[in-house]
Amino acid sequence: GQSDCMAGMPATSSVTPFVLSHLATVEQCLGNFEQAHSFLTRSINLKSNCIKDCETSSEKLALERAIAADRHALGCFFEKRLVMPEAEKNYLAAIEILDRSVDVKGELIEWENEMRGSFVNGLGEFYLRQGKVDLAEPLLRQACDLRSSRFPANHPIMSASYDALGRLEIAKGNLAEASSLLKRAHKIRLRYCKANLSDLADTYKSMAMLKQLQGEVAEAEQLLRQALTAKEKVFGACHPDVAEVLEALSQLLAHLGLRADEGAL
Repeated sequence: GQSDCMAGMPATSSVTPFVLSHLATVEQCLGNFEQAHSFLTRSINLKSNCIKDCETSSEKLALERAIAADRHALGCFFEKRLVMPEAEKNYLAAIEILDRSVDVKGELIEWENEMRGSFVNGLGEFYLRQGKVDLAEPLLRQACDLRSSRFPANHPIMSASYDALGRLEIAKGNLAEASSLLKRAHKIRLRYCKANLSDLADTYKSMAMLKQLQGEVAEAEQLLRQALTAKEKVFGACHPDVAEVLEALSQLLAHLGLRADEGAL
């Protein structure tokens, strides 16, 4: 509200579009998807209008990359809503914008690999969740390479790549390799993600998938219940992330021939 009221401020100096991006993230975490979509769309429009008023190449570059981040966030938004064509469109657009925003002066290169790695990993995970392993594999490996070029092997951001590559190896039937990768992800997230339980829950869910395939069903159930508790603590009872864990747990219990307790699920 304060940023909207700062009259007379140059368009390229306005913080409103960036505030909107953060608000969209908060609303999506709360499960308010229509509001999140509205904030993101408004943010992209404001940033796009600001580009023509940029006085320097670095200002233009920063805005282009901010728009790319918003498009990637829109991809996540549409995937949560199961609107897959729009999700893919925005994931691809984010990478395309980043590819064409060339920094001739070498500015901001220090963190470019981190952004590119996140975008590429997001698209790779999108394909992996749809079972498109051939499309997912090169993207997930590229993302891991980009991240490892800047971060040490035990950095929290690397855990996302280890987790994704672990699920990739599960899909390919390489369970031993998957186990090694998921153990690395779990060790990092157990240490660093105590304030970010959602990421830790994602790894529990991945490990449960592996345990089920290895025939360790009781361990798989325990991991899924840990994931469910963590997701509900972060997002509440009504959120797509919680629904994903509930679905996996229900399928596991159905496979065991057990009756899911309606009060718990």
